[in-house]
Amino acid sequence: MKRLFIANRGEIALRINRTAKRLGLETVVAYVPSESASEFLADFSFTELIPEGGFLDPELMVSTAIKYNCDALHPGYGFLSESAEFSDLVSKSGITFVGPSAASMRLLGDKSSARTLAAKLRIPLSVGYDSDTEEGQSDETLIDAAKKLDFLC
Repeated sequence: MKRLFIANRGEIALRINRTAKRLGLETVVAYVPSESASEFLADFSFTELIPEGGFLDPELMVSTAIKYNCDALHPGYGFLSESAEFSDLVSKSGITFVGPSAASMRLLGDKSSARTLAAKLRIPLSVGYDSDTEEGQSDETLIDAAKKLDFLC
């Protein structure tokens, strides 16, 4: 890894940048017109002006990383960092996604499948009720489950 694109802004981008610099990486960050005079831009190896709202455009983020020959992309926090589709897009472009795999996001983004996996791996779980069936979500079934769990008297 030599050059990291940071697909985020502000304090989050600065924190990622500091760590990347400590690791000897060059960094690229995008900014929007309203941030043109921001002093924080001087901290990055390269900067790229994008349109307002561009941070929410996955294709633009990847194409900017490609333009600067980045071999890794950090999504920062928020919208893109939680998108399995974005992780897939980055990986398919040949760039390393710095974060969880798309498969992990899909699995753990669904609470029911995450609990099932944790139980399978014998990870301690808090008491709860699990059912994905329509019958298992009926008011009567949920009230009975809540009583058994001492959530309802």
